[in-house]
Amino acid sequence: MGAMIAQRAEYLREVKKELACPWRERRRLLRRAEQAVDAFLEENPEAGQDDWYAALGAPEDMAGELLTSYDTGEIKRIRQNKLLSLKVAVFSLVVLVFAFGGLLYYYWAHEGYVEVTTIIYETDTIPTPPPPEATTRVTYHYLED
Repeated sequence: MGAMIAQRAEYLREVKKELACPWRERRRLLRRAEQAVDAFLEENPEAGQDDWYAALGAPEDMAGELLTSYDTGEIKRIRQNKLLSLKVAVFSLVVLVFAFGGLLYYYWAHEGYVEVTTIIYETDTIPTPPPPEATTRVTYHYLED
């Protein structure tokens, strides 16, 4: 019984991978596939993988049958979008790896972290104010008409 459940889950996982459609539609199509698989299992509880493929077809074939209602142009566009998303994710990951590697190289080249030293000078004398002639004074003169 446990092997049958695992085989069912694996088969449906493979069908799900092959379904190139929006997620709501994928969920609806997967329910149809589950119904077909469950009906087959009720009739053939001791079926092996060969029996599965003979009755239901390969997971790719079942996904193709489920997708017959879709336009091939739309399926192609969805697959291209998935591929583009995968490429962007891989590119972002590569950029992050190089950025992290550059940061590690910087720390290695500069022997670790930067050390900041603060020196506080203390004196016993009170600072004197500047002499009055050292201050700047601005005087504005207005001409009256």
